[in-house]
Amino acid sequence: MPGAKVAPRRTFHVMIALADSEGGTMSRKGKAFLDLDGTLIYYRHAYNHAKWKCGLIISRALGVYSPEPQMVLKLQQDIDVGRMRESGFRTDRFPTSWVLTYTALAIKFGQTIDPRVCQRLLTVAGRSKDGPFCPFDGAMEILEWMGPHYERILITSGDKVLQNEKIERVGSRLYLDDVYITGLGDDPVVTYP
Repeated sequence: MPGAKVAPRRTFHVMIALADSEGGTMSRKGKAFLDLDGTLIYYRHAYNHAKWKCGLIISRALGVYSPEPQMVLKLQQDIDVGRMRESGFRTDRFPTSWVLTYTALAIKFGQTIDPRVCQRLLTVAGRSKDGPFCPFDGAMEILEWMGPHYERILITSGDKVLQNEKIERVGSRLYLDDVYITGLGDDPVVTYP
């Protein structure tokens, strides 16, 4: 795509399988199963940016009681991963984990919970879903090359509206034969042993 932002070069992880036709013989065109986030598009920067800002908001709010940055990040990560069990990939999970992190730290250090800080954390962390999202360098060219040889099937987890928006923003829909998005409702889609 001319003029489009492109993320750094990376190795693509694609699962390719040959599909049986109804007659039991192998078809000529294989199936390539791809993921969206972290495979076709770069997205971590949006979360990393939010983490820096939210950590600073919490540090300012707690003042002299502010713990080491790595403690804040570890607590937020633990809360966010724990919330995956109940919230799945809902778009409010990440922002809410920051509010819960601030609340836990404020309580731990005997500080009053400031609703303005909670709202600010929701706003800043909520922007992580706005991107920008850009394809990895060469991703669209590989998808185009695969077209005659493979049925290109995207399987991704997350909020249906957000995942579709990412697909449209980077222009990958043109190169995909099918898209499956899991985690569409309020039911969690992540399972743990």
